[in-house]
Amino acid sequence: MYLTPSNYKKIMSKGKGVDFGLIAQDYATEVVMQSFGVYKPEVKAFSLAHGIEFEPMAIEKFELANLVTVTKPILSITHPTIPYIKGRPDGIVSASSIIEVKCPSNPINHFNNLKEFCWLNSSKPVNDYMLNYWWQIQGYMWITGATTCTFISFDPRYPYELQYIEQTVERCEDSITDISNRCAKFYNLCLELQMDMIAKLDIQID
Repeated sequence: MYLTPSNYKKIMSKGKGVDFGLIAQDYATEVVMQSFGVYKPEVKAFSLAHGIEFEPMAIEKFELANLVTVTKPILSITHPTIPYIKGRPDGIVSASSIIEVKCPSNPINHFNNLKEFCWLNSSKPVNDYMLNYWWQIQGYMWITGATTCTFISFDPRYPYELQYIEQTVERCEDSITDISNRCAKFYNLCLELQMDMIAKLDIQID
């Protein structure tokens, strides 16, 4: 079983009077299902296809604007000391720099990214909207050891001047400590759920 940064927002959310709310509990079920070889179906096929189609264009824009070359990881990267933490960032610029790319199929999301994605201090979010991405971005820096992550939003349906935005986010050790502590507690929840299923069904897994 492993936990990925794209789901850290779920893990970081808290329920009323409990450590983990329904969203986090649903993700725990998904994680345990995967340990049994069962995967949640992709219900947003169009969104996935849209991102796959336009992400290379977004990365190319970033490379040209910053005169760098981006390497796209083929395999997930495992945290150097915590084996159940792994993920694959959208691109690696250097040992200290990665990128996170969003090419939303819904143009409203890109509009909101243009409107709300502004860090007065790039080491912390300045509005609640940015928390949608904050934990994921910090999570990938935690895994890779990077000190900066450039968030990119791209939508070619907009006028040229509004198609692309980038914002560099700095590593926040306080946030990473929060993620680490929260993930440890969440992983224990997953282990308890897994062992409960094994005991009830008398099954064995690797």
